[in-house]
Amino acid sequence: MNKNKHIIDYLEYYIEQQNAQYAVLLTGKWGCGKTFFIKEQIEKWKEENKYKKYKPVYIPLNGISNTEKIDEEISKWFKIKYFLPEMEINMAVVKFNLKSLFQWIEQLWKSKKIKILVFDDIERCKIDINELFGCINKFIEHCGYKVIIIANEDKLQDKYKDKYNEIKEKLVGQTLEVMSDVDNVLNHYLTEIENEYLKENKKLIKEVFDTSACNNYRILKQTLSDFCRLTFIDKYKNYNRYQEFVSSFLTYFLIVSIEIKSGKNDNDIFECIDCVTNDKKVATYTSKLNAECVKKYSKVIAWYVKNEPRYFPKAIYNMGKYEPLDFYISLIPYIRNGYIETLEGQLSVLLTKK
Repeated sequence: MNKNKHIIDYLEYYIEQQNAQYAVLLTGKWGCGKTFFIKEQIEKWKEENKYKKYKPVYIPLNGISNTEKIDEEISKWFKIKYFLPEMEINMAVVKFNLKSLFQWIEQLWKSKKIKILVFDDIERCKIDINELFGCINKFIEHCGYKVIIIANEDKLQDKYKDKYNEIKEKLVGQTLEVMSDVDNVLNHYLTEIENEYLKENKKLIKEVFDTSACNNYRILKQTLSDFCRLTFIDKYKNYNRYQEFVSSFLTYFLIVSIEIKSGKNDNDIFECIDCVTNDKKVATYTSKLNAECVKKYSKVIAWYVKNEPRYFPKAIYNMGKYEPLDFYISLIPYIRNGYIETLEGQLSVLLTKK
């Protein structure tokens, strides 16, 4: 079931209105899938033959510092998407350094080349909200465009306080919250990557991600991408308990990666204790995840980590052997900084040790 079907229904209703003099705001937490949702919907409109009718244009505003840049982004998009293939409008009018771009955009509207503008990353735009919304409003009032705005509204309210609501009401006529839909997003990610083991373990990935309460799909995508890089694991397919090994390893990899990318430091993941060796005080890692992580992930670990006593005990906080502990600690520099050699070396020691 599509958790955001009500949003799709409303957007199509809004687009079909003849004279809707307002914008629609799609809001949600960072990483919840707002951008994924609207880009996927644009692709579906293409598949449903609605694209030519709706003519949506997606404009990211992250880092944009003045309204001229917005016009420039629109100019670039239209030149590539519409004019070069069709050559129906006088190309002399379409220039990146066009001084009167607004007049050109009005010509586009009259020619029915476009109908919808989608502005993303509003909260990351460097233009003052009053000036930005005024710029967007001109496309609605003077050109008749339908405008979809995508933003983390909580961040806008934190930044602009009471001023935000006053400005918003002049532009936004409907606010809709994009719901997190991990099944839909995960299916999409897994079709993009070439890793059969990840595809076979969708249920495991989903359960770890749900348990983490991370709700940030960028972190999920980065984690899956990092795992795909570990192609050296395939060298051990002849290991007699390879499937159990990969299930256990993937479980811990997902946990450690998601926790690190969510902002946890190393000591939050593996406990660090001080000890004295040869009169020198050194830090060594214990075999425990911290209490919070243990409690949060205990059911997932108990279910997916296979009980291979020598290498992968049922739960990480029972690991007492030197080899697996060193191996899992080597995940940290790989996830943080991309150091793959240590991880590969530790795995070799772990799986070839008699």
